[in-house]
Amino acid sequence: MDVGIVPLNKTPFNMAKSDIKGLEYFQTDHEAKLLNDLDKIYKDMLEEYKYKKDLKIDNDLSLQIEKTKQLEIIEKTKQLEITEKTKQLEIEQNKEQEKTKQLELEQNKEEERTKQLELEIKKLILQLELLKNQKYNVI
Repeated sequence: MDVGIVPLNKTPFNMAKSDIKGLEYFQTDHEAKLLNDLDKIYKDMLEEYKYKKDLKIDNDLSLQIEKTKQLEIIEKTKQLEITEKTKQLEIEQNKEQEKTKQLELEQNKEEERTKQLELEIKKLILQLELLKNQKYNVI
């Protein structure tokens, strides 16, 4: 148990004196108590300090609530940004997949065209051979 002693008798000198010792003690985490009537000099100061301390606690709590709200807003904003980026990436990925499918279709068409050309070439070669054979047969 800590005890802060600030003994002052109620005299004109003491009434004009600074109350710094009492303030210093009251600002610690210890609960300040008035021990007897001699301490009435500090009674007003103690009540004012308690009021300010309560006000400070209220202000600190309000600040914490405000900071928490700001952090929640920041977190929601970040979440929205992540969601938006994810959607954009999905859209880009879908576009890339669509391009890939289109390229595959084009490649398949080219392969089909190549096969058709090969068949036509084979056909022409066969026709040419037939013509050669006919020429030799005629002579």
